[in-house]
Amino acid sequence: AAGNGAGTGQSFSGIARGAQLMAVQVFSRFDNPNDCGGSAPCIMAWSSDIIAGLERVYALRASRTFASANLSLGGGLFSSYCDGEPYKPIIDNLRAVGIATVIASGNDGATNAISSPACISTAISVGSTTKSDTVSSFSNVAPILSLFAPGSSITSSVTGGGFGAASGTSMATPHVAGAWAILKQAGPGATVTQTLSALQSTGVLLTDARPGGSVTKPRIRVAQALAALLPDASPPTVSITTPASGATVSGTAVTLSATAADNVGVAGVQFKLDGTTNLGAEDTTFPYSVAWNSTTATNGLHTLTAVARDAAGNTTTSAGVSVTVNNTGPALPDVIVTALSYAGGVFTSTVKNQGTAATPAGIAIGVAYSVDGVYRTWGSVTGPLAAGASVTIGTKGGAYSIPGGTHTITAFADDVNRFAESDETNNKLSRPITIP
Repeated sequence: AAGNGAGTGQSFSGIARGAQLMAVQVFSRFDNPNDCGGSAPCIMAWSSDIIAGLERVYALRASRTFASANLSLGGGLFSSYCDGEPYKPIIDNLRAVGIATVIASGNDGATNAISSPACISTAISVGSTTKSDTVSSFSNVAPILSLFAPGSSITSSVTGGGFGAASGTSMATPHVAGAWAILKQAGPGATVTQTLSALQSTGVLLTDARPGGSVTKPRIRVAQALAALLPDASPPTVSITTPASGATVSGTAVTLSATAADNVGVAGVQFKLDGTTNLGAEDTTFPYSVAWNSTTATNGLHTLTAVARDAAGNTTTSAGVSVTVNNTGPALPDVIVTALSYAGGVFTSTVKNQGTAATPAGIAIGVAYSVDGVYRTWGSVTGPLAAGASVTIGTKGGAYSIPGGTHTITAFADDVNRFAESDETNNKLSRPITIP
């Protein structure tokens, strides 16, 4: 346990590499099978010895910079805080002077209880996880658990030299004790509560998926906890990778992408047009990209930037990338009816080409004439009709006598779509007419 908490080695090292350790012996050998609950001899600890060990740490606090007291031990099962246990006063005293008492939750595989003294409300109780970030089969877990840490198949130093692998909440607990040493060194003024909050708020939330399990608790992430505990004044870096500077873009789905990095982690990247207009929502997931509808921008030169943000609120704006927006469509005609009259059974209309290209040569520009929404006759001329030009189109399909009364007459230019137009929705003109 000590090795994976603070050990230093060529092949393996602990969490708080190079931290100093003070060993306190609290275990005793028991030779009576009745004391051991089975075969003897066995190793156990009296509650009084555990308390005396913690009191020893408290007594030396002025001469040693203690971050935590690691207790890879425990017994019994408690589903709620066990503050009636005799360990509570010394754990409280240690916490009051900034020393965390980090205790293994136990290895009974319980899904709603942890061992004592881990169940003390002011202790830091630790459950075990596997390399695949699941709760270890043996770990005790309960709603009162403080944290998870790796505890399955942990390689550490062994008695006599060398390394070996072991599993248990006793292997998980030193990970937290070592993390506490790192955080204590970086933020010596932080309280136990503040340090615990940093570990809990930045940890990966894991839910006990074993049969009967439901508890969700954080698995520690030391770097993130360190960033949460200390002010982060380092802004991220960011640069746009797509499109390239000088590119011409068009269409409704132009891909914008950027790379970003931060000493702790990038919280999100927001793309901007000309420094003010947000292009889509902030992308909070790598790779950072957005699809931009460039038709919402005017044609011409624009500047794209990306703003990266970290969790501390530091931001950096990338160098600008100049692009030319060109959403000008192909040159097309656009015929409209500008005037409509009726006399003596004959319809007459004026058709104008307000597009940017002439109508096709040899293709008729037809007009359908209707009365009260019912087609009655037609007229046409043969193209081309130059852009900006107008033409008068009469009746070729035979005269039609409108009965007396008030009616609505309509002229519909290019009603059968003989040629493509830039706007296919503006080809009609209607007006009322009264026939005596």
